[in-house]
Amino acid sequence: MQSLLERLISQDYTLSGNSRYARSVEHNSLVVDRKKRIFFWNSKDLVGNAYTWLTQILGYEDSDARRLIEDEKEDLFLSEDFSDKDEVVPVPYPVLVDTFFEKGKNHRKYWYEDRGYTDKTIDNFKLGYTGFWYTIPIYVEGRFVNFQLRRANPKRIKYWYRDGGKHPFNFSALKLTDWVVLTEGPVDAIMLRQYDIPAVSQATGAGYWNTAWNKYFAHLKSIWIAYDNDMAGKASESWGMRAKIYTFDDYPDGFDVTDFFKKYKDDNPREIFLAKLETESKYYFEMEEWCDL
Repeated sequence: MQSLLERLISQDYTLSGNSRYARSVEHNSLVVDRKKRIFFWNSKDLVGNAYTWLTQILGYEDSDARRLIEDEKEDLFLSEDFSDKDEVVPVPYPVLVDTFFEKGKNHRKYWYEDRGYTDKTIDNFKLGYTGFWYTIPIYVEGRFVNFQLRRANPKRIKYWYRDGGKHPFNFSALKLTDWVVLTEGPVDAIMLRQYDIPAVSQATGAGYWNTAWNKYFAHLKSIWIAYDNDMAGKASESWGMRAKIYTFDDYPDGFDVTDFFKKYKDDNPREIFLAKLETESKYYFEMEEWCDL
């Protein structure tokens, strides 16, 4: 009878070999020791058991992984060798982008219903699914650096590599335009790109901006900031006269780019949004509610 670890791995990869050791056909550096019920993934510098596979590869939360293992009556087998404090932080592994993208082709409900994306958008950004988390690959100068992980119910956001740093998102678009919209996060930038609007963001939310990135905006003629309406003030102070802010003032707290395009999806949302940028955006110093901050 196959162990839980073998069954988990076999959901995504073909294991070859009838002896104690089995090797993945797709990734020859992935080896399973059937006797010890552990795996070695040498290219990721990762070793562990079913718990490790669930948490590090599939993105399960600790409690969910333990619950599944308990339900399967599998030995948790958490030795010091596999604990978080001793685990080597893996180097970003770009093969996972295609792995999760392929798996996600049969799991697009979140992207369709919650985010309002089309298949073309999902394909262009290689949005995927781990079996538990929905994935947005993050690239810096063409190099894969991390995934933003998302869930809808309950709503959760985190990152695949916990020590992966804070990165820009979609900055490659800046080379192809003389204007841009800066959004609070990747999901809103992706929505704007779906409607052929140049857009970028940081991958860590509105509370962080690395001013070293400003050099990439030097050639732009126009910059707009379109964060959630309860976060716009935090985004705009450092931009001065370089950027104008659109705050979704006429909408409920927390209203954002995605909400806007879903609301007007049958009414030419691109033209409505661009008109609002032109007529309702202001510079930071023009906004009375923030001038005394």
